[in-house]
Amino acid sequence: MAKALHWWLPHVIPAIDPLISEHDIEKGVLWRSKLADLLKETKFGLICLTPENQKEPWILFESGALSKEDFDYPAIGVL
Repeated sequence: MAKALHWWLPHVIPAIDPLISEHDIEKGVLWRSKLADLLKETKFGLICLTPENQKEPWILFESGALSKEDFDYPAIGVL
């Protein structure tokens, strides 16, 4: 679902540049600091939950990063 939205959203709203952690965070980098840097520029968040990822620790971390105190924009879960 996330990959489909990552492809589709820029076709519908050309002004956006969606982030998908699987594509935008290279393997081997310090992912926590990279994610924090990427989220500084974020104005909206979609959290794609699937039966496979809903109990994964990284989904909780990324969701928590979107809901941090200084994130004044909406974060919405997609099931």
